[in-house]
Amino acid sequence: MAIGNVRALVPRYWLEGQDKEGSLSRRRGLWGILWLSVAWMLGGVLLTTGALGNEALSAELTTGMRALASGINIDAPSDFPWFTFFLATGLPFALLAALALWRGRHSLRAQSPGISRHSLLITIAALLFSLLAWNAPAVDDLLGADVTGALSVEAFSSPVRLFTTFVHEAGHSLAALLSGGEVKEFTVSTDGSGLAITAGGNRAFILAAGYLGAVLFGAALFVAVGRAPQATRALALGIGLAIVGLTILYAGNMTTRFIGIGFGGIMAVAGWKAPQWLNVFFLTTISVMTGLEAVNDLLQLRSFAGADYAAHNDAAKFSAEVVQAFSPEQVAGIWAAVSLLFMAGALYYGLVKPTRQAAGGG
Repeated sequence: MAIGNVRALVPRYWLEGQDKEGSLSRRRGLWGILWLSVAWMLGGVLLTTGALGNEALSAELTTGMRALASGINIDAPSDFPWFTFFLATGLPFALLAALALWRGRHSLRAQSPGISRHSLLITIAALLFSLLAWNAPAVDDLLGADVTGALSVEAFSSPVRLFTTFVHEAGHSLAALLSGGEVKEFTVSTDGSGLAITAGGNRAFILAAGYLGAVLFGAALFVAVGRAPQATRALALGIGLAIVGLTILYAGNMTTRFIGIGFGGIMAVAGWKAPQWLNVFFLTTISVMTGLEAVNDLLQLRSFAGADYAAHNDAAKFSAEVVQAFSPEQVAGIWAAVSLLFMAGALYYGLVKPTRQAAGGG
């Protein structure tokens, strides 16, 4: 019997099922490569820069990498930014896997109500931008950029970092209003610090709402964008107008007004006029930066000590006024753990789960 006739005897649905199963396996493999690459970059940057608050571990890792480089006759400068090694080795694999998924005819079904084809690349871009912002001085040194120039990474990322402080202080203010208190004003300083002056309300709720409120804002925004990218224009418009209104009512200095009206106005205009993809990128970047900056700040609180520690963060005040049984470091650790859970949940429900559903993985 001819081969063609034998093939004709095989049920068509079985052949299609085999093709579909193979395509699904390839997609799962590509997603695995992509997530491993992102985890490699993110973990490497956090560990080598000391962003996790463990300077000893960071020093041990960089010493080991320097010894490894020396063993293969590579003489690295003493001030070499080792986080770039993880970015340089992980980014090509991440981009190749993302490109393969992008080009795959069935990689993401068009009828999926969740994530769009470019949302993953947008998320990766936002994560990388967040890492660059955390390490702006090192990146500028690596690039030879003038840190006082408009083209430096630090100059570009500073407004975003100030916006995270704005969200932090706005969280205190909203918590005061929601718990029956009042807001006198809140301010953001150019060095990244901030202050919310409130009266009345639930003190525990108000103090916790700074860091945890910023993380919750970032996590909720990330999930909203990931689950309903088609609604990002309306979302950007609404959030932008709310930020402008909050600024007009309670901003206490020019820096706060500049950040609030600037970001809120740009967000509102983007929601009104800009295309959907630009709103997805903008809101994803804002959500990742806000959430991860708050987590990073909590992890860095351990670097403060004594009177400066008590004067500069909410964890010490929460320990002194609400739960005296816990030290400021323990409060900060609990908040950091909760914040990491928020961000992990946002990553799953805003990206991983919609992607698996769209790719046919359940």
